[in-house]
Amino acid sequence: MPVLLVGSFLAGIISLVLLRRNYKSRDVIFTTIATVCTVCVVILTRLINVPINETLMTWQVSNPPENVMQLWAPWEGSHTIRTVIAVIGFASLAYAAATRPKTNI
Repeated sequence: MPVLLVGSFLAGIISLVLLRRNYKSRDVIFTTIATVCTVCVVILTRLINVPINETLMTWQVSNPPENVMQLWAPWEGSHTIRTVIAVIGFASLAYAAATRPKTNI
């Protein structure tokens, strides 16, 4: 997963650099939205999901804590928000690609 997020971020930055001449175009706007969404996903993952995952790795499968659902709830909430943000980012890129004017090379 980290490789995909880093790749997505780098692809967004490279696309923005290549599109910089048309900085007012839809391509730039929607690519920027997608890149910001990627950054938000990384931040949520690092701040909420990773610490909970690290704690989870210390639990014994045969004897989880009594309040396991209470401890797990923030992970579920963060994961839901990350998924929505990731879908918005993907939809932004898909829209930018689908509405891009055709060019003759």
